Amino acid sequence: MTVLDAPSLAGSRDTAQQLLRALPHDLSDAEVILDCGGLLAATVSFADELVHEILVVRHARALRVVRVSDDEFGEYLAQRATEHEVSDRLSVA
Repeated sequence: MTVLDAPSLAGSRDTAQQLLRALPHDLSDAEVILDCGGLLAATVSFADELVHEILVVRHARALRVVRVSDDEFGEYLAQRATEHEVSDRLSVA
């Protein structure tokens, strides 16, 4: 299991890429947890980059997003997971 802390302001794909630099390129069979306890605002592009990179490109078994207080960000994640056909591997709480 790998835990990432979301930045307070997550407004771009570049921000997502910076966050993902610490992760291996192959996440097969890994569960990634994104802790959004400090997240104040995020964009759909940030959500899309996370979902695409973690679940599609790096093949993580699951992406669990926890402590989400921004409902809109949770919706962005769900929409992007559906678009990338990986919604069965995303959970948002």
